[in-house]
Amino acid sequence: MSCDATVSPTIVSTTTEMIHAAILAGEFVPGTALREITLARLFGVSRSAVREALRSLTDTGLVQLSPRQGAVVAPVSGQMVHEVYSLRAVLEAFAVKLAISRGTVHGEALEAITAAYERLCEAAESGDRLRLIEEDMSFHMAVCAPCGHDLLLEHLRQLQAKTRLCIIYTKMYSSDAEGEAHSHRPILQAIQAGEAERAEAALRDHILGASQRLLIHLADLNQAPLG
Repeated sequence: MSCDATVSPTIVSTTTEMIHAAILAGEFVPGTALREITLARLFGVSRSAVREALRSLTDTGLVQLSPRQGAVVAPVSGQMVHEVYSLRAVLEAFAVKLAISRGTVHGEALEAITAAYERLCEAAESGDRLRLIEEDMSFHMAVCAPCGHDLLLEHLRQLQAKTRLCIIYTKMYSSDAEGEAHSHRPILQAIQAGEAERAEAALRDHILGASQRLLIHLADLNQAPLG
């Protein structure tokens, strides 16, 4: 991507990060129009910087650009939830099975997974929904990280951005935050036991179950059909 000659790449990068963070924090819900002049005033940057940042964010899938509407936060649909979670179920399950099979889930890696689970439970008890989402994502990445498959991990990081958007929009954690946190425990126990197939199944079932709950919330919001 080539930047406007008058806009510093550093400013564009910073602007991109600020808009990205605001979307994932739920400040701009899916479908919200992202007006250049409004964002420029909000973040204290030029419209050119905002324009380049929005173009960059289209690559993450969080922003959509159209000739008629301009830039908007990508809408969340039943199809999007299904695609994101079904893909995560395959990729994350493969990652954890690969890691355990290779014997790389021990020492610091296992400690990191256990610590991530503890932080997830603490976030649930705190009542901070955004923190809970971040710790949820951190746990899943900690589980997958020992697989040592760089391309796989890159794809999972990209999927996490859309996962956050789905969760925030459908308010998944507004009812039983503590229950959602503890639903990760079977995954942790299987990993601690070093049982690759059990961990694979636990992670896959957990993600597919979360997908169904999100689809139900989405249907309740009358945003998209379940099919």
